[in-house]
Amino acid sequence: MKWYIYITGIFVLLFSCQKDRLKDEKAIFIGTWNWTYTYHSYNYCEGTMLEENLTPVTENSTYKLKFMENGEFYLFKNDDKVLSYKMKFKIFNSDSQLCPEENWFQYGIALNNNDELSYGGCISSDTLITTGFKGFDFTPLNYSCENYLSYFTKE
Repeated sequence: MKWYIYITGIFVLLFSCQKDRLKDEKAIFIGTWNWTYTYHSYNYCEGTMLEENLTPVTENSTYKLKFMENGEFYLFKNDDKVLSYKMKFKIFNSDSQLCPEENWFQYGIALNNNDELSYGGCISSDTLITTGFKGFDFTPLNYSCENYLSYFTKE
């Protein structure tokens, strides 16, 4: 009887967390992505838009995203892991006019399958663009007053 309970417990743990495996076209995410810069536009609400480029040099910080085949996602700041999530795709297609060129995919991901932790962007074989996500320093606090577009390149 203990054996049955043990096996059932393992089965529940393995399959209870909803996440998408990174296979087929989504395998484009797999690997480590290094932050290169963030374009930040802000001050919309005060009537004058301001712009700046944030870089590892200006911010004295490095960031890496690591995507695993099993659908896990990690953020590293200065080589320290600061968060991890499971990825559940809400959008993944190549038909978007939002992405810069051909051979790009638009994506929308609910981290830990939580719509309140959703984020999106565009990805190609060597560049990932994101609007930010909870836990990443360059994420808008008020989407109507500021915007971040962060660029990462694949190692």
